[in-house]
Amino acid sequence: MDAAVRATPLRETASLFVADFRVPISFVAVSTILAVEAADGRLQPATVSWIPASPLCGVVVVLCGVIWRSWAAGTLRKGQRLATLGPYSLVRHPLYFGSGLMLLGFCQLTCSPLHYFPLVAVMAAVYTNTMLREERFLSEKYAADWPAYRNRTPRILPWSPQLFARGTWSLCQWRKNHEYRACTTALAALAGLCLLRWLEANGFFAAR
Repeated sequence: MDAAVRATPLRETASLFVADFRVPISFVAVSTILAVEAADGRLQPATVSWIPASPLCGVVVVLCGVIWRSWAAGTLRKGQRLATLGPYSLVRHPLYFGSGLMLLGFCQLTCSPLHYFPLVAVMAAVYTNTMLREERFLSEKYAADWPAYRNRTPRILPWSPQLFARGTWSLCQWRKNHEYRACTTALAALAGLCLLRWLEANGFFAAR
């Protein structure tokens, strides 16, 4: 084993593992929750008193996440310069903000409140770790530009619209960043859930 790897502290190793395998970890966490929900009988939309029309709300939030991620992916030029325009002028990690919206939307469509909040907490921990690692990398690669960008731009919640700076969106860049994978996966899952709800509404799962 490489000496540099042996010398890496356990905490740093764990952090790197979580960052590198965030997608599989997310898949396992979500799949586990869905399996538990299915074992209870069937997947149920979350019913939270302060969220009106919960299932429809979930669909809207998922679609907002897809749109937001697509906007960010079509704006991001990896390795060319520090991204500071378009959605990157509003938050430092717009792709993860879009992923968070999608997660919340799917939770709203499939999870009971008992499982909704623990899943969100786990995913928040995973992606916070990833964001901190990416920020450390960016601060080293773009040392001249990073401090000012970090100081004026929120990490994940776009709460300052006055910071918006127009950027150029490109379909070619969207495809180059492979965003079609996230979009097609999310839309296919959404279509599958809509089909499930239609089958439930038409008594397909009723006892015979």
